[in-house]
Amino acid sequence: MEISAIVRGVLCEMEAQGYSKKTLLNQTGPIYSRIERWFRESSRGESFSEAVAEYLAEQLRKLDAGQIGRHYYRQLKSAAMRLCEYAETDELKLGSIPGNRIHQPSAEAEALIGMALSANEYADSFRQKSHSILRRFFCYIEGRGLNSHDITRAVMVSFIHHCCGSSANYLAYIIRSLRVLSDYLVSIGVMAFAPDFKFILPKCSPQKIIPAYSEQELSAVLDSIDRSCPTGKRDYAIILLAVGTGLRGGDIANLKLADIDWRAQSIRIVQGKTKKAVYMPISGQICNAISDYILHGRPKADCDNVFLRALAPFISFSRGNALGAILARRCAEVGVEKKPGRHFHSLRRTFGTWLAAEEVQITTIAQMLGHADLSSSKPYLSFNDAQLSLCAMGFDDIPLKGGVYVESR
Repeated sequence: MEISAIVRGVLCEMEAQGYSKKTLLNQTGPIYSRIERWFRESSRGESFSEAVAEYLAEQLRKLDAGQIGRHYYRQLKSAAMRLCEYAETDELKLGSIPGNRIHQPSAEAEALIGMALSANEYADSFRQKSHSILRRFFCYIEGRGLNSHDITRAVMVSFIHHCCGSSANYLAYIIRSLRVLSDYLVSIGVMAFAPDFKFILPKCSPQKIIPAYSEQELSAVLDSIDRSCPTGKRDYAIILLAVGTGLRGGDIANLKLADIDWRAQSIRIVQGKTKKAVYMPISGQICNAISDYILHGRPKADCDNVFLRALAPFISFSRGNALGAILARRCAEVGVEKKPGRHFHSLRRTFGTWLAAEEVQITTIAQMLGHADLSSSKPYLSFNDAQLSLCAMGFDDIPLKGGVYVESR
């Protein structure tokens, strides 16, 4: 099959699955046209899959040289993989592209990483970051002609030094990920003992106080949303649910239709970060907003998630970051200030701060936020000036001999 026929077939499949002609013409089409032009001018592969591999290797070299950006590289890779899929099967599945990653080690390394991360129950957020770090680690050692049996403490320390330009927070993830790997290698007899990285543990970053939104700011945002259109119904329900329950963005993105008990007006989920189940009542206003979106705004799709993307393909949000973009756009529309560190997660702190203002006990707030440790709730609370003033001590039992606080006679 000619490359032009494959490109036409992929674009027709994408249009049939919901992509608009405008998107295909202005955004997607030029990417496929560029790949088609490369095939005509530069392809030397004997088979189509070999030509795709040759093309991706060239684009990766351009990425490493700084000639193209990471996002554009991923767009090119996704398009090339879809062309390859269509050429082999005459079909196209518009999901995430397997292997669409910057660091792609050998299959043996991928399997080892999967087994190491499956040895214990880790939060999805850590598992995702650690998987990326360990892929980078194996690409690093494989580039030096090493494999898993050559891993030593010195090799791991060398990789840490290789990443020394990263932030302290990322280095901490690197060290923790290497500990997970070394513990697993010890358990299967590849390493004699797990290295101790305490002497190079990066300095801990100070605990960040997450800035909250004021009631006036959120009221302005919610009131400005046009709830007559599907996107407005969705965005209104998402923001209202976040500030009314304190749920994390990832948990809202993963919320399933079956998680909502409409009769009891409640939600029951297993948190993605802690793996702990939480039961949470929701107000009638939140119920009405979600039901309005489901009944009158949600695209018809074979997906169990409550909230879906507004454009084809109609799939769930891959992570909570997409919800942050929604909130940022809505805030910008009404001129709400973009303060440093204030993101979608700040709605969680807003929820905790408002509960504290209503004199709800810290233990109750921690339970509603899904925290097992009370100290975890501290970044989500603001000082309540009215309550704080009640703690001020008088001077009745303190002898004052001079200064501004001595009564004039």
